[in-house]
Amino acid sequence: MNVPQDGTLVNEIGKLVAGARAGFGQERVYERAVALLWAELVVWARHTVTQLMWAMGATEEDWSGWYRLFSRGRFGEERVNGLLVKETLKHVAAEDVYVVGADGVRVWRDSQRMEGTSWLKCPRTPPFRMGIHRAQRFLNGSWLTPAEDGFSRAIGLRFLPAFVEKAQRRLHAATKEWEAALQFVCWVRAQLDAAGRTAQTILLLVDGRFDQVGLWTALPAGVVMLAKPLFVRTARRLCWTRTTPQVWSKCPQTAGLAARAHCLADHPPDHSQPATLLDLPRRRSIPAPGRARPTTVPGRGQRPNLAAWSASPPS
Repeated sequence: MNVPQDGTLVNEIGKLVAGARAGFGQERVYERAVALLWAELVVWARHTVTQLMWAMGATEEDWSGWYRLFSRGRFGEERVNGLLVKETLKHVAAEDVYVVGADGVRVWRDSQRMEGTSWLKCPRTPPFRMGIHRAQRFLNGSWLTPAEDGFSRAIGLRFLPAFVEKAQRRLHAATKEWEAALQFVCWVRAQLDAAGRTAQTILLLVDGRFDQVGLWTALPAGVVMLAKPLFVRTARRLCWTRTTPQVWSKCPQTAGLAARAHCLADHPPDHSQPATLLDLPRRRSIPAPGRARPTTVPGRGQRPNLAAWSASPPS
C-alpha cells in the first residue's frame, strides 16, 4: 500500500523555523536547534537530549555541544517566543479577545544540585498519604486557540522558572507561581502593544492557586483574569474582575457571601441587559444571595449550567 506524500506540513514548519533565525547568534547553534526540532517529531522514546541524539544517529559524536545549547544560553528564548506570538495574531482578530492560560508545572528530577530542584509534594501519591519528590517548578504560559464546537488547543508561549525559596538557586531568584503568571501576562501585553493591538483585551485563565491579591491588583490595563475558585467541587461561583486605570480588586474572602453582597451592592443589578464575558466585569454590584444570574459556558463539547456573580469594589 502506497501512502501519498504531501510536503505541505514540512514546508510550513520550515518557514516557521527560518523565521526564528534572528534569535540565534551563530549559524552552527541555529543548525543544532533545527536538528533537535526535527528529532522531536520522530523520536519514539523519551524526549530528552540523549534520545534526540539517538534519533539523529549522533550518539557516537561529542555530546558537549548539544548540551551547551541549553546550559549556556545559546539562543534568545524570549525573542523566539515573541515571533510565535506574532504568528498567533494571524488567527485572532484585533477586535476579539486574546485568550491565554497559565498553570504551574513540576518536572521530576533526581539531582539534588541541579538549578531549581527542591523537595515538593509528589502528585503521584494519594491525598490521604501525601509524599514528596525532587522536582523543579515552572510556569507554563499558553495561548488558547479560538474554540470550535467547545474545543480549544493550548499552544505554549513561555516556560518560566518559578523556583521555591529552598530550591538550589544560583541563576534564578525565588518566584511564586502567581508572580511568574504576572510576568507572563505582562510580557504578552507588551507583545500585543508592540504589534499595534493596544486596544485588544487579554483574558487570562488560571486556577485557584493564582487567586492572590497581589496578582489581582498588579494586572496591567487591558487584562481580564478569570480564576477558578479553590476547593469548590461544583462550579457554582465565578468571580469576574477587570483591571482598568482605576484598579479593581476582588471582594474580601474572609466574610461570607451575604456580607460581601452588602458591602459591594451599591447599585441593584440590571438583569434586563444580556450578560457577556466582557459585560460582567463592568457591573458595579453583585446580586443578593440566591439571585445569581444563570449562564452557560461551553467546554469540551458540554454546556454546564453555572451561576455567576459580578463583583467589584465601590468607587
